[in-house]
Amino acid sequence: MRAFVVVVVVVVALRRAERAPRLGMLRSSPLTLVAFFGSLKPCTQFRPASAVPRVKPITRVDAHKGHIMCLRFGPDKLLASCSNDHSVKVWKFSAGMLRTSLSLQWTADEVHDSCVSAVEWGKGAFSNILFSSSWDRSVNMFAAKPQKVDGQAQPLCPRLIAHEARITDMDVSRSGEFLVTVSVDQSALVWRIAQNSCTPLVRCTISVTNGFPSAVSAGSSTFVTASGFGQIMQWPFPTPEYAACVCVCVCGLSCRRRC
Repeated sequence: MRAFVVVVVVVVALRRAERAPRLGMLRSSPLTLVAFFGSLKPCTQFRPASAVPRVKPITRVDAHKGHIMCLRFGPDKLLASCSNDHSVKVWKFSAGMLRTSLSLQWTADEVHDSCVSAVEWGKGAFSNILFSSSWDRSVNMFAAKPQKVDGQAQPLCPRLIAHEARITDMDVSRSGEFLVTVSVDQSALVWRIAQNSCTPLVRCTISVTNGFPSAVSAGSSTFVTASGFGQIMQWPFPTPEYAACVCVCVCGLSCRRRC
């Protein structure tokens, strides 16, 4: 089949060479053209969809009764999931000889009064803490191995409520010191993380004309929010370095660091 294709291409090239100006490769002899086209390899860059390999899932479980809103890998092969069925669940991967299994470690049903919008694991010293946020305006904290009552995981503290409308997303800073939540109430809230609680520190207000914040991503010293109208905004964390920088700038002194 390949030889046939090469012959056809050579014949077409020779016919074009008779009609077109003799430039470049068209000045070459038929033997040169045959050698050139014979050296070409079949193109594998553009393959039809039917040629792309298909794989099947390693494992599958019926995890929730509703739409799953968020999934997050955690420590020790743990996986956290949340759903609009108002529940938070933690799973564990176990590798077997032939396949990997996903087993339920604990569940917290009806831990929120509405859809659970996001889950996020802590970092650093708080990597064993799982946070959940909800459309009921609250944040919950769980230990990786929580205490259970009647088979239900219990939060580390009472629900934390500081927003006036549903929470759309959240993230933990790279240092693990701060938690950031964004809400339909046009604000982003920075919390300081402790072992058994969180304390709200700063509220960043977003103009209504920019739309409510729909997503957040936290870095080391700053975090960014995205709005429903397409804007991305960068905000500082209330670190001592930033506070000192602001103080110096307000006092009218020179500040080498960009605030």
